[in-house]
Amino acid sequence: MNKKYLRLFSAIICIVFIICISFSALRRLFPAPYQDTVDKYCEKYGVDKWLVTALIKAESNFNEGAISHAGAKGIMQVTDETFSFCRENTGIKNRDIFSPDVNIHAGVWYLSYLIKKYDGNTQNALAAYNAGMGNVDKWLKDTRYSSDGKTLKKIPFSETVRYTEKINRYKIIYSILY
Repeated sequence: MNKKYLRLFSAIICIVFIICISFSALRRLFPAPYQDTVDKYCEKYGVDKWLVTALIKAESNFNEGAISHAGAKGIMQVTDETFSFCRENTGIKNRDIFSPDVNIHAGVWYLSYLIKKYDGNTQNALAAYNAGMGNVDKWLKDTRYSSDGKTLKKIPFSETVRYTEKINRYKIIYSILY
């Protein structure tokens, strides 16, 4: 009888060990640096911290010096034009778009602005973060892409479809891991 319990206990220990190793490996693939800064601005602007962390992972993979082919800069890939808009509306004084604190502040505020603009529709906001508000506004007026003018049933840009799907997957992973 004792051998039976010993085998069961050993099996349970092995399973726990495997789960711990898996979580550890996943955390290396899905790190969460800058989380204090993300938490601070997400709390300030009412945005889900795992959504922002997922967006950062998708945008720059936490590379604060990243520059996209479109000229977006920093950890949250903010364009100069968007950065100016954010600075005007938030009072950000520091002009260093590559500073993680400044870039995250601007990016989180901008994402919160988009979420409010689209009445809490996070998918529209993510699409606008990637493809621009002008495109999303145009798609919402087009019955091929929106039946109610408020929700996108289809996104015509394949890059934006992949982008929103990736962030949604990453958000789930981050919310489970952390």
